[in-house]
Amino acid sequence: MTDDTQSIKLLFTFRKLMMTLRRNLLIPIAKEFELLPVDMRLLMTLGQHKRKTKKSLAAEVGMDSSAMSRSIERLLEADYVARSLNPKDRREVHIALTKSGVTLYSKLIKQIETSWSLICSEITQECLAEQIEFIEHITTKVQSINNEEL
Repeated sequence: MTDDTQSIKLLFTFRKLMMTLRRNLLIPIAKEFELLPVDMRLLMTLGQHKRKTKKSLAAEVGMDSSAMSRSIERLLEADYVARSLNPKDRREVHIALTKSGVTLYSKLIKQIETSWSLICSEITQECLAEQIEFIEHITTKVQSINNEEL
């Protein structure tokens, strides 16, 4: 195989990994907590960032505004998130986890960490460190695509 063929194979292997993780790890965890996968994505993002504007949240999770609104409504009804207006710009809506949302986020993280630990249990720390370094390098390269030429 040429270097280009290997790099394309790597890309599709990453895609397969992400799809497999979603299907076999994240979706079952979402179901266990009676969440739709899209709602879990929003919760996980808010758990990492504490508070985001509706617009920046939609951009980060890659959702259109109507899907975002439906998901936020479900999470509002379950009392996992709250929305508030930005006092400096009342057109801007902020979304944040409520106390019960923070509790749920902690449970989700614990379940994901437990599952991931089992998956990685036979991989050495050295190998994990190498993989982390490689993935961070690739991530930086991908992020730079719109900023400059590779």
